[in-house]
Amino acid sequence: MALSLVPQQAKKISPPRVLSLPFALGRPLGSPEDASFQHRVLDAALGLLTQTDSPIFLEFTEEVPQDTQSSGEWICPISFSKEEAELEDLPANIKKEMALLRPWFERRKASLGRTSFGIADLNTEDLAPFIHEFFAGVRDSNHDSLRLKLAIDDLNAFYLEAALQRPGATEIGAIEDWYWNETAAGELVRKVAIHCQKSPDPALRQTAKLLMVPQHYCGTVH
Repeated sequence: MALSLVPQQAKKISPPRVLSLPFALGRPLGSPEDASFQHRVLDAALGLLTQTDSPIFLEFTEEVPQDTQSSGEWICPISFSKEEAELEDLPANIKKEMALLRPWFERRKASLGRTSFGIADLNTEDLAPFIHEFFAGVRDSNHDSLRLKLAIDDLNAFYLEAALQRPGATEIGAIEDWYWNETAAGELVRKVAIHCQKSPDPALRQTAKLLMVPQHYCGTVH
């Protein structure tokens, strides 16, 4: 049985039972800290085990509930410039953003006793330069496509975990809007996804198309 955030990939692999989920990448159970909603997702997944006419592909259609306690838009604890930067300036801008967000990230990690950051085995200072290297063709291979995905996951995790530390930060959709639309990190990932879709390496093209940017934030990425 599989929980899938990328239906195209799940259909291609065709495991015996698939629950397709319309959530952001990295959040297969929907909203964080919403146990009742997460239980409904798990119940739907476990319900597939009672069916024997595999392969089974079921779409989970329930949307992530909006926070009814919120009284306004989520506001990032740090103010970033919204001006679009030149491509070569993005790594330096990301370094500045991460330095401002680090206290919030560290508080989040300390309060939970865990973090999802670190799967790429790169320091925070090395993430943006590593991702940026794909524009220059320095990295363009099967092995690097997986490493790129892990580096992007780490970059996303750092920003989102820092943002979640802000008191009252419960609207994950608003936080993700901020990340993809207002940060240098989100801009870099968008641009590298567009660039890598033109790569001669099929694994890198597939990674860029399916796993880097959520569909509703793709913009010009096709």
